[in-house]
Amino acid sequence: MLAESVQEEDLDAVEAQIGCKLPDDYRCSFRIHNGQKLVVPGLMGSMALSNHYRSEDLLDIDTAAGGFQQRLGLKQCLPLTFCIHTGLSQYMALESVEGRNSYEIFYQCPDQMARNPSAIDMFITGSSYLEWFTSYVNNVVTGGYPIIRDQIFRYCAFGL
Repeated sequence: MLAESVQEEDLDAVEAQIGCKLPDDYRCSFRIHNGQKLVVPGLMGSMALSNHYRSEDLLDIDTAAGGFQQRLGLKQCLPLTFCIHTGLSQYMALESVEGRNSYEIFYQCPDQMARNPSAIDMFITGSSYLEWFTSYVNNVVTGGYPIIRDQIFRYCAFGL
């Protein structure tokens, strides 16, 4: 399910490409694995609410680097996950800009009431990569996130 690890040189090359330093916990994790291919179900959990379905993949380092954001509202943000059904991602802020703390993990939530289209609210899912990832794994192994038909569900609101 997870791709083979990357080398230090690969991580250094990504830092040079995006112009930001990757946090040590993220680098360490990717020296063990390199995310996953965009498949369903995604490793980072599924969600089924009424007629809404989402399944997030943990992005490999090259895909994440290709999605690095410089636009207003997401400056200096690296995508960590991607859902092929919704196009949504969880991002990691690589620098403290636009009201985010360095290395904070979040979903972007466009502010529908703002005059500035780049204005976003955030649903914060972790204060660091280590906290975000280990919290997720802990929920999986302790049953906090049930596994149904080989899918990890973070939220489920209908009978499967």
